[in-house]
Amino acid sequence: CGAEKMRAAAADAALARAYRPRGQVAAFSPLDIAGLQLWLKADAGLTLSTSGYAGTGTVTQVGTALTGVGTLFLSEVVVGDTISGVNISGNVVSIADNTHLTLDASNTGAGVAYTITPVAGVSDRVTTWADQSGQGSHATQVTADKMPVLKLAIQNGKPVVRGDSTNDVIAAPLAGASFSAFTIAWALSVPAGATKGVWQWASTGAEVAVDPAVLLQRDTTLNVFVNGGYRWTLAHDTAFHTVILTYAANVWELFVDGVSQGTYAGGTANKDIATYIYCNSGYNGYVGGDFGEHLIYNSALSAANRGKLETYLNSAARWAVY
Repeated sequence: CGAEKMRAAAADAALARAYRPRGQVAAFSPLDIAGLQLWLKADAGLTLSTSGYAGTGTVTQVGTALTGVGTLFLSEVVVGDTISGVNISGNVVSIADNTHLTLDASNTGAGVAYTITPVAGVSDRVTTWADQSGQGSHATQVTADKMPVLKLAIQNGKPVVRGDSTNDVIAAPLAGASFSAFTIAWALSVPAGATKGVWQWASTGAEVAVDPAVLLQRDTTLNVFVNGGYRWTLAHDTAFHTVILTYAANVWELFVDGVSQGTYAGGTANKDIATYIYCNSGYNGYVGGDFGEHLIYNSALSAANRGKLETYLNSAARWAVY
């Protein structure tokens, strides 16, 4: 009976191949490679919030420009939000610094407490980013002014999850102690600016960690930190890239847009105390990066499988990076 079922299954598969239109190939999914432990993509699994919340301090109006008193516009407000209060109402069109922003409408009044309301489809805040691997490692943020923003049609017509470079971060549980080997992949872009953390694998609650197992950091270059030190220093630009980091048996290798950036021989200091991955934060603070897709496997992928993953991330259906 078992043999008959196997023959029937084989026959069905052969028939499917025979009747597949010429030139058509089965669509690849990252799930086709064994060991996928985390899969976040900005076009799936997002829970968004457009709930209003109170700003800190008051605002003083000068024409359409609002000057804050004791405010933190950069950490609270996103372009596109609505700000409202007594005699003040409008959508934010620009933010100069922590105490200066501009609305799109004239207002009257001064010294007014305000409410920030995200606008659907413009400045939605991300509260949950659901893991598509089936492992349940969902990324979350419950604090309103620390939620990253969903920005639509940024790369290849697809959305990204963007931080504000001040305090936005979203984190997912992932126990480093359970990994003896791994592959970490990103499709992302990193803006220019001061030294800030892009992504890290670190201990619980350590948004700005002193003990990361793996850290991407931006300054004038893009730096990759593993085993207690910076092992790669790369030229930095603001374009979208695919970045893949593999580790097995004390050998690390880094790939950017499909090209090896070299290997490093060394261990995995801090891996066993790393319990969360943090998007948009690291040792030196928070970067305002754009995350399109992020995957982690529990093995160092073979060259063939890594090639399949690169092809997928770079495809016209995904991020069309290079």
